[in-house]
Amino acid sequence: MTDLQLITDAPKILGALLNGVVKKVFDRDPEVTTVFLHEQLYADKPEITVEVVEREVAIVKDILLKAGFEDFDLTQFETFLKQTSLTAGQQEAFARFWRTQKPKIHDALVRDVSWADTLSRLQWRIDSKSKSKNVDDLNNELTAVVELSIGGPRGDKAEPQAVRFEMDRAQVSTVLEQINAIQAQVSKLSS
Repeated sequence: MTDLQLITDAPKILGALLNGVVKKVFDRDPEVTTVFLHEQLYADKPEITVEVVEREVAIVKDILLKAGFEDFDLTQFETFLKQTSLTAGQQEAFARFWRTQKPKIHDALVRDVSWADTLSRLQWRIDSKSKSKNVDDLNNELTAVVELSIGGPRGDKAEPQAVRFEMDRAQVSTVLEQINAIQAQVSKLSS
């Protein structure tokens, strides 16, 4: 990726190109085409053809996909940009754009590779009974109350389903053992 040549150094046009590529590639907006971007960005420059804009879109797409898949933080992204032939102004525009759009791009990439339901939220609390009409001695047994919000695959717009359940001390211990076993297996496979 060292031979990147974008034709514009103008921050406003480059910012518009970056936003257009995000809408076209990550939001999958059918109205944002290469021809549309050409008309919006370079209507006053007839020497710039649709093919040139197509090449620019491909360059920007490749940079954003690489950064999104690698989940670059801003420092990593700036280091990556320095290894390209982009000008300092172009690098600055990309970095400014990445600072605000990274979560959106990364989430879009994650959404595209998720085929099953996803856990969107986990909440829990510990409850302890303090009084009961029927039982004199409550033994101060603690209970974990867990709520999971489960959303559909690939950015399904449906409202997430809530699953609520309670666990006693033994069940919590069993779950923790299973989580530790999964974590050990993941660590083993990733090293």
